[in-house]
Amino acid sequence: MFSFTALSLILNLMFVVSFNFDTDYPIVYVNPLQNQQRAAYFGYSVVLHGSPSWVQVGSPRGNSSEINAFEPGVIFKCDIYGPCSLIDVDTQTGIGATFRGSFRDKKDKAWIGGAMDIDHNSNRIVVCSHRWVNDRIQDYWMLGACYWAPSNNETLYDKLVPLLDNGKGIVFDRTAKVNVYYYGQGQAGMSAHFTKNPQEAELLLGAPGVYNWDGTTLLYRDGPDSAPVASKLQILPNTFTKREIGYSDFSDLNIANAMTTTQTAAFGLFGYSVTSGYFFNSTELLYVAGAPRSRNLVGQILVYQFLNASDQALDVKDSKQGYQYGEYFGATLCAGDINEDGYDDLIIGAPFYTSTKYNEGRIFVFLGSGKGSLETPQIEFIEGKGIGGQFGSCIMFLGDIHRDGYSDIAVGAPYENEGSGAIYIYRGNSYGLSSSPSQRIAGKDFVPNILGFGISISKPTDVDMNKYNDLAVGAYLSGHVVLIRSKPVVTLQLSVISLTPRLEHNAEFFSIKSCFWYTGFFIPPTISVTRKVVIDELFQRAMLPPQTPSVKTLTLKDDDIVCENITFLIQKDLTNRYDPITVTVSQELILAKTKREVIYVQQNESVPQDKFCKDCAILNPIRSIKEQKLELSFVLGCGADNICRTKLNLKATFLNINSENKYVLGSTDYLKLKVNISNEGDKAYLTQLIVELPRLVHFRSIPINCLEGNSSGSIICNVDNPLYEKKWKLIMLDLDMKELISSNYGDPLDFKFILLTSSENMNNNIFKERLYTTREADMHLTGKSGEQSFTYSNSTHGTSNFTQTYQIEKFGVSTIDEILLEIKIPTHVMYKGNLIRMVQLYAPEGYHANQPIICSSNVHYIVENVMDQFSSELDIEDGKESDESYITTTTESANAENLIVDNTNQFFASNPPLLRKQRDVEFDITAYPLNRTLFINCSHPDLEYICARVSCTIGPFKGKQQATTALQLKMFINVSSISEILGKKDIILFTTDGELTIRNPKNFEQSGIRPDTAHVTSTFIGETTKESVDTWIIVAAAIAGLLLLLLLTMALVKAGFFQRTKKAELAALKEAEGANQFQQDTHVPDENDEEMNFEVENTEYETSNYLK
Repeated sequence: MFSFTALSLILNLMFVVSFNFDTDYPIVYVNPLQNQQRAAYFGYSVVLHGSPSWVQVGSPRGNSSEINAFEPGVIFKCDIYGPCSLIDVDTQTGIGATFRGSFRDKKDKAWIGGAMDIDHNSNRIVVCSHRWVNDRIQDYWMLGACYWAPSNNETLYDKLVPLLDNGKGIVFDRTAKVNVYYYGQGQAGMSAHFTKNPQEAELLLGAPGVYNWDGTTLLYRDGPDSAPVASKLQILPNTFTKREIGYSDFSDLNIANAMTTTQTAAFGLFGYSVTSGYFFNSTELLYVAGAPRSRNLVGQILVYQFLNASDQALDVKDSKQGYQYGEYFGATLCAGDINEDGYDDLIIGAPFYTSTKYNEGRIFVFLGSGKGSLETPQIEFIEGKGIGGQFGSCIMFLGDIHRDGYSDIAVGAPYENEGSGAIYIYRGNSYGLSSSPSQRIAGKDFVPNILGFGISISKPTDVDMNKYNDLAVGAYLSGHVVLIRSKPVVTLQLSVISLTPRLEHNAEFFSIKSCFWYTGFFIPPTISVTRKVVIDELFQRAMLPPQTPSVKTLTLKDDDIVCENITFLIQKDLTNRYDPITVTVSQELILAKTKREVIYVQQNESVPQDKFCKDCAILNPIRSIKEQKLELSFVLGCGADNICRTKLNLKATFLNINSENKYVLGSTDYLKLKVNISNEGDKAYLTQLIVELPRLVHFRSIPINCLEGNSSGSIICNVDNPLYEKKWKLIMLDLDMKELISSNYGDPLDFKFILLTSSENMNNNIFKERLYTTREADMHLTGKSGEQSFTYSNSTHGTSNFTQTYQIEKFGVSTIDEILLEIKIPTHVMYKGNLIRMVQLYAPEGYHANQPIICSSNVHYIVENVMDQFSSELDIEDGKESDESYITTTTESANAENLIVDNTNQFFASNPPLLRKQRDVEFDITAYPLNRTLFINCSHPDLEYICARVSCTIGPFKGKQQATTALQLKMFINVSSISEILGKKDIILFTTDGELTIRNPKNFEQSGIRPDTAHVTSTFIGETTKESVDTWIIVAAAIAGLLLLLLLTMALVKAGFFQRTKKAELAALKEAEGANQFQQDTHVPDENDEEMNFEVENTEYETSNYLK
């Protein structure tokens, strides 16, 4: 399907060539009033007339000896080759009159020639003077005036003063409750335009000063002519003779009422520009006027119709407004059918539009339609490129200047190129306007010192009678007018056919027929072209016979076709009969060599010979057929029609990854890709495989029979030629994956395969294989203290150096580019309203990949050679910091505080230390007696410890193997600074907290669950406290003990405790039993007798228990 993108590409091809406006032989008219003190602005307006041919130039600041006024403005009429003569459009002075009343003429700085227009249908020309003043009343009323005449008789100018109505000079503004000018400063004739009405002459004038510069427009038509011929020659009192102009000419005037037209407002300058067209149907002529300061200085245009009666509000049909403040949208207007749909289109200029610097300018395009409103095309606007160039200061509809079926426009940029100016030609098309110019014409190409070229562009007119319209362009600042003529446009046609349908394998020659002709409108009877033939440029398998030249000149005639038969010889013993033999036939229009010669037309100087060739044609580069290529195929053995209908298939497989086509980033630097091409149909000739790799994937090597493509990421491989039916071809590709990094995670890798064949492939020829990327990496953070425990002594004030080490490990194959290790270290404590420093840091030390780890912190590190200063900076007696290290706090909320620490007289707040109460550190406190242990950490529930932060950026962690990095923290603790907090406790558990965060790749999800946080605790054990007891306490305790023993003894004695009656009784009983036994055995036991001893011991045991 034909797309707009394709259209733009086609259009852009033509923008590099010039079209038929000739820039080699311009005619330049030089200001005849060069001796005037101020610039006369010769060329501010310009009109072109053909048959007879002349140029009329407005010079609105010019002086004339015929007019008793200062710079009233003058008009010059110049023949094509000069000279330029002064035209007196108004020599009247003093009291005068028109059909609308009398006036006192004042033409000082009247700007006669500020606006001009010509109507070739009615043969009328108009010259306006919008600063003309009526001096008959007390105030100067700048009403404006216009002068019109038949274009074939410049001596019959009639004066029009449409706002000559003394009763409407000033009116009372009911809204502002002040008197304002109504017609008094109307400035009629600021813009002038003969409408497109083919039935009668209509003159549309803009009067932007009416009603406090609200502005209005007015329309002149011919009225009924009921007066006899004799009355047309009457002499009005105190005025000039009416001559042969009838009263009917422009006697019907319709002035729109600015007060009742609600779409306009004060100082909007409605009427600054005017035009007309058949925008919505072919029978209703509508009028357009611009108000560049309307809508709060954005600018607007109105499409409207006049009501039948004068002094009525406008009947507005449509409106458009600008986009940028002060761009002067509506300053210029142009109407015409540029897309050839039967409706006129509207082009609007905004010369003060700013895109990059200032005042580059812009034009807007709106298309007419049968819907009753202007529509926006695909290319809505075109911007100027020159800074300050004011592109769009003048716009002119040219009609079909190129004779290609679409109308064109010219746009002026008078201040481009350091003020020299340029004009641009834009072609119309079915979509509207082309976005780039078909031709740019710079003023400096003609006159080196030219200025303001493009301020005015004439209506296109054929002045050299070659049926192609020409242009006159004004350059008012330097006082030049340039006549640019156009040439006929021819379209070259070419046809090439083969006289040999097919090439057999044993063919020795073949023939073609090429025909040449040209078309166009009003084209020359003959032209010459250069014919060129190129045969089989790539393989060189055929050649022209020696008697046939490859390049020759052909003379073509209008309405005639020139043909020739060309025979080519085929080389013998060809190895390649599969590729078709190509024949290219081209033609080029032969143009006469030219050298730029500028003809100057100036007073009292002769004009050199004009060498411009008005009938010399120029090529239409868009519609011409400049080249045709013919391909002749060999008989391929694929059936009667010699068409090989193949069915190619492709399958791609990644060999060294899993079956799910998932590639783990970093797992391997190389992949193998197997591509299998098979054919299920007829022979596949000239089969090629194009492989396009995704970004960051490269070919490790290029296989045999493959060549590098347009980029390093593509190759072209030749497959078997032909690839026979039921056969397959295997191609192995080695891929380099090293440039893929972890940040590419989630991006699928699309590998594209394109199969090309000269045969007709019945299957799809584009295949894609997608490889998904994933990551495998896990970070692990651990830590340990340098020693299992540290001891401190009160005799050394409890100071000690100690170390902690954090270790980072990476598991997995994917790269981690950068991690952030943050360690929180308790360095201060807030106690009884005082901030006490207890710990100070040395610079952290660590290496990663043989490079030192860079860390940042919000504390001041200890320098080794000034270590002794730290102890002297502390007040050991009271444990408080000296004034040099004073710290202040600012409370932001109930739960968080933002600490600002004085660090070498510089405050840091962007990364403040932490002052917070948090959860207990995850540490086994049961291993230490609570009554003897002080816990120092960043999460203590009772004490407010202030924690410093050390942040280290580490990376990258590459490679497939486990990577380990260690960071050592060396610290200095002063236990005596917290002696009051420590009290009788002799064990300190000092804990730091570390946390690891992956910063790059962002949003990295680790593949494992290893911890990213760690807590490192160092244990400090002090000396056990030896307590002494006073002597008087010992003595008193001894005396009290003795007294207590004495009282107890006396109480026992008194109770008879020491009388052992029970024992005596037992003894007596034993004696009696012993005597009886003695008598029996005559045996006396000794004291060592075991039984006796047992009884005694038991008795003593019982006695002892009793005493207890």
